[in-house]
Amino acid sequence: MNRVPQPAHEIVSLADYRTRHAQYRTDPDLQAAHARAPFICVWDDHEVANDVWMVGAENHQPETEGDFATRKAAALRAYYEWMPIREPKAGELNAAINRSFDFGDLATLAMVETRLLARGEQVTFADMPKAAEGGPDIAAFEALRQAPDRDLLGERQRQWIGETLSRSKAAGRPWQILGNQVVMAKVKGPDISRMMPPEQLQQMVASLPEDVRPQVAAAIQLFKLGLPFNLDSWDGYPAGRERLYETFAAAGVAPIVLSGDSHAF
Repeated sequence: MNRVPQPAHEIVSLADYRTRHAQYRTDPDLQAAHARAPFICVWDDHEVANDVWMVGAENHQPETEGDFATRKAAALRAYYEWMPIREPKAGELNAAINRSFDFGDLATLAMVETRLLARGEQVTFADMPKAAEGGPDIAAFEALRQAPDRDLLGERQRQWIGETLSRSKAAGRPWQILGNQVVMAKVKGPDISRMMPPEQLQQMVASLPEDVRPQVAAAIQLFKLGLPFNLDSWDGYPAGRERLYETFAAAGVAPIVLSGDSHAF
């Protein structure tokens, strides 16, 4: 893209986040998009840090980057300053970005927050326990991934979703839509060994940079066992997803779910 990020270092302070937002707004295509149509915005992880969760992030190091709550507050302040969005109502948490929009008698759009209000820490394939014979203990890992307390929304927001969808149905709107940051559907990792001969697969892995080669090789083996592609999505929080599906059923609706952050290009 021929664009050097500003500032050149990882953004941590309020000045850093403001500078990065300001740089984005110099893009003429983004300026034209904002001029052409209204935006309904929601953040995901990189507005704060990579793979952020309620009280931390994958790439936040407290010993060198300070208190995470301070960093999160700075990121959200810059977001509200630069993005076309209202701040939460008085008395609500600063991260309570969930809100709804009614489009006449046609549809209701419920925008949810799945990053900062209630998201538990991600499980990763690095957390894979070892079986007695030294291989991956898939049953133990699945027990971690499917733990009943794993969630993205929290009970209060889930209740709000149910009430919003129920009101929409009662008002006679035929469409209910959920605006949601990460993919909700179950997506298994691809079994690449079925896509090419073994020799070609080995050559492909060997051609990768050394710093990513072990992770890719391990993922190929784990995906052959039917594990999900992305544990940062709803596939990493299946118990919470089932609770949300129960909320849909209780409201008597089958909403369309819009998702981003699929990393599938």
